[in-house]
Amino acid sequence: MTPCGGITGGSQQDSVLVPYNDLEGFLDRVKREELVCVIIELVMGAAGIIPAEKAFLKGWREFCDGTGALLIFDEVVTGFRLGLSGAQGYQGVTPDLTALGKIIGGGLPIGAVCGKRDVWSAWMT
Repeated sequence: MTPCGGITGGSQQDSVLVPYNDLEGFLDRVKREELVCVIIELVMGAAGIIPAEKAFLKGWREFCDGTGALLIFDEVVTGFRLGLSGAQGYQGVTPDLTALGKIIGGGLPIGAVCGKRDVWSAWMT
């Protein structure tokens, strides 16, 4: 994996990079991995505003349901901008956890993590 500013070597070592909007490529890349979670930015901003395809997200949801991995959506930028339910509502795919930021602080630096009750209950015990 190539070095990334601000991301520790251990985090890089424990991460698997996968192709965006390529479900077959994702499944091929992770078939021998034991994943705890998969995280995706629903609209890739740094690469030129590329939205995740609905079939790609549904495939990730099915993968996570089948393996027990958590599906986490990064909606730091997209949260509430495509509607009250963010990009996930627009796409019709529900994650286990959602990371939000920017807009919820009204311009102030703040963030939030939201998720399903059963995920939080398991984490809190």
